[in-house]
Amino acid sequence: MNQHEYYEGIAEWVMNLLKQKVSKTPPLILGINGPQGAGKTTLARNLISILNRFGINAISISIDDFYLARAEQIKLAQSFPDNPYLQHRGYPGTHDLQLGIETLNQLKNIQTLKEVKLPRYDKSKNEGRGDRLSQSHWPTVQPPLDVVLFDGWMLGFQPIQSTLISNPHLRLINSNLKKYEAWINLMDAFLFLNPEDTHNIINWRVEAEENMKKGGHIGMSTEEVTDYIKTFIPAYELYLPQLRQDHAFKPHSLQITIQKDRLPDAKSQRLLKTPSSQRQ
Repeated sequence: MNQHEYYEGIAEWVMNLLKQKVSKTPPLILGINGPQGAGKTTLARNLISILNRFGINAISISIDDFYLARAEQIKLAQSFPDNPYLQHRGYPGTHDLQLGIETLNQLKNIQTLKEVKLPRYDKSKNEGRGDRLSQSHWPTVQPPLDVVLFDGWMLGFQPIQSTLISNPHLRLINSNLKKYEAWINLMDAFLFLNPEDTHNIINWRVEAEENMKKGGHIGMSTEEVTDYIKTFIPAYELYLPQLRQDHAFKPHSLQITIQKDRLPDAKSQRLLKTPSSQRQ
């Protein structure tokens, strides 16, 4: 299966969700979970293009756009100086949850509001440490709007029993994760890009950073981004097993296992080639 067939298969599934009227009123908010560097942005861009060909208006947003502004992130890090998972953006607790809730609710009500401003975060600012752009640089979206693709590396992760976590710093992260249920409750369907091997995540994220720098942006060095992404491996080890078995969005969920080349494995390829109405 090539990339085009992969994207077409996902788009066909999304269009079937629209036919089923999974969301009683537009837009349909589709949550997309995939590890850093797995191709979520590229997938979203291609899905939007395919859906547009069928007269379906779609946009993409990311949990990355709801990161705390740089000043707030610095305050958070100073409040928990010994917690390595809160020193930089990424982990649960480093997002402006209320901003995310407000934006998703506004998109849900875009028919009434007529216009919604979308927050934007620039990861290249502050030598790759990032910062939120000022509102004057936020793009606006107007109706009609049929689909919102909402992606994130930890989107859909849900807390586990704290007694299963020996690291006290991760127990705090686990506690923070409970608050993200407010985002989950606003989603209508869910797509999970399940990494076949979590070791691929480091290489994917390094490639993504290099591509960003090739585009003229300032980013982290290979060593810096490698150290940065390694801090996320404990979260994948804690929450991926549960997400792989979670049926919270059934029957409106799709799990695709992606290989090192970011394309579906044989089982997922067969699933994508099966008509949506026959998928289980």
